[in-house]
Amino acid sequence: MIEFKRIPGVDYEIDRWSEGIPHHPESEKLVRRLMAIDWECFRGHFDWKVGGDGDNGETLMFELDIFFDERDVQSGVRAPGGKMSDFRTLTHAEWMAEGTRRFGPDYDKWRFVCPVCGFVASVQDWKDVGHPDAVAFSCIGRWRKDGIDALTDGLHKGMGRPCNYAGGGLFKLNPVTVVFDDGIEHRAFEFAD
Repeated sequence: MIEFKRIPGVDYEIDRWSEGIPHHPESEKLVRRLMAIDWECFRGHFDWKVGGDGDNGETLMFELDIFFDERDVQSGVRAPGGKMSDFRTLTHAEWMAEGTRRFGPDYDKWRFVCPVCGFVASVQDWKDVGHPDAVAFSCIGRWRKDGIDALTDGLHKGMGRPCNYAGGGLFKLNPVTVVFDDGIEHRAFEFAD
């Protein structure tokens, strides 16, 4: 038997199914990929199933949720005891509708909050720094002279300055997954309040 060591700050007794807490986005992505590989390469050996409590794919996702929770707590991505309930998945249409409801139809006025430093920026702010391709993906501090370091200073939210966090870096903290009609997924910052 493999030795099991609990990591302080991780809730191992959480009942995500009963409490309606969504899976960690990386758990969902990994299991869905394993489902495809299982059928394509191993003729459905594991026959992963998801969607119902007790399905083997759901159980695997619950186990992976704990694995990713442990990783996130150990790396400092999430405070001990924090839950992944802040992560969510929306279709592109749902995301567009929410942005329009919150900020109106002028996309340049939509605002997003960096998941590391808490800095709020509008689409226009990304355009002003010359990076409209990074809207809600990387913090604008990457291109501003007053940007702070995400790892050393960025976690001190409320400093009022943007950081250099990149959504495609080692730690993928963008809490919203936007799924386009063609199945492509894009991780994004959360809308600002």
